[in-house]
Amino acid sequence: MLPKYHLLYGMLFSLVLYFLFNVSFTNSLIFFAASVLIDADHYLFYFFTYRDFSMKNAYLWHKNLPNNHKPIMHIFHSIEFIALVFLISIIFPFFVFILAGMLFHSSFWT
Repeated sequence: MLPKYHLLYGMLFSLVLYFLFNVSFTNSLIFFAASVLIDADHYLFYFFTYRDFSMKNAYLWHKNLPNNHKPIMHIFHSIEFIALVFLISIIFPFFVFILAGMLFHSSFWT
């Protein structure tokens, strides 16, 4: 999914959380940030592979990957990382909104 749609869907659902479910502004903002920033691992993969800081080049490289490309390990999308965030959320409750944002993001992949 294109980043603009992750931004749009994350923002809309954050507003739903804030207005309809009475979630605090801070927690809805944490949810929004987590639903978008989970994709930082795409940039990190590109950076460590090509040693190029350009976000534009990273975006274009990922956008132009063929559909049948070799699988890429995106660490923030892994079940292990999500399980880690879940375990941390047991101790620090605001991590529940990070976890929810990550799961929301992962539910809209194409």
